[in-house]
Amino acid sequence: MVLPGMSAQQIPMRVRLMVSVACTLAISPLLLGDLEPLIREKSSSEHIVIIASEVMVGTMIGLMGRYFYIALEFFAAATSTFLGLGGTPGIPLHDSETNSLLGSLISMTAVCLIFTTDLHLEMIKALVESYKVIDLRVFFDVQSALRQLVSVAAKAFMVAVQLCGPFIIYSIVVNLLFGLANKLMPQLPIYFVSIPFVIFGGLAILLSGGSHVISVFMQSYSVWLRTGTP
Repeated sequence: MVLPGMSAQQIPMRVRLMVSVACTLAISPLLLGDLEPLIREKSSSEHIVIIASEVMVGTMIGLMGRYFYIALEFFAAATSTFLGLGGTPGIPLHDSETNSLLGSLISMTAVCLIFTTDLHLEMIKALVESYKVIDLRVFFDVQSALRQLVSVAAKAFMVAVQLCGPFIIYSIVVNLLFGLANKLMPQLPIYFVSIPFVIFGGLAILLSGGSHVISVFMQSYSVWLRTGTP
């Protein structure tokens, strides 16, 4: 329900619910042998507590994966602003808020790669492995979960800032140069003259390094799915 690619607002709630049910039925045979004896010895009231705990654990795992996508959206929005494309509206993919045109392109590329590289299956594997790490008999540890969420969010946004680095440097340098040109020629409307050059230079950098940016994001997301550490 909160996983990147599957939690988009354009996907109807009923479809997302049926995908969740299908995933539950798919992984149940892998877990019943170990979990059934633990569940049988519990009462009905304890079953409700276990269900609530497992829902929170699943939500935590999904949110950690979603943080990587939020960090990528942050990178895309910042890049659009640095290139002068922040005012160009795009199509909102996950949220109801309108994203920039470049942000929509980068976000859609990342979602397509998540499914084409089968990383959504790695998330399902992570759900199965979570039952070996998190004891079913222990209620959801809120403090430990918050620490993990903050750690993953910090590392994901650090990756996003590193990906934004070339565009930040380019934006500072090019605006500084045009600012000096404005001081030398105050009669010339430097702002309107510089916009095409700023956009062209930024798109040239994005063309040369865009594949590397996406590959670094996918690698960080893949490493977290397989090891639990970005």
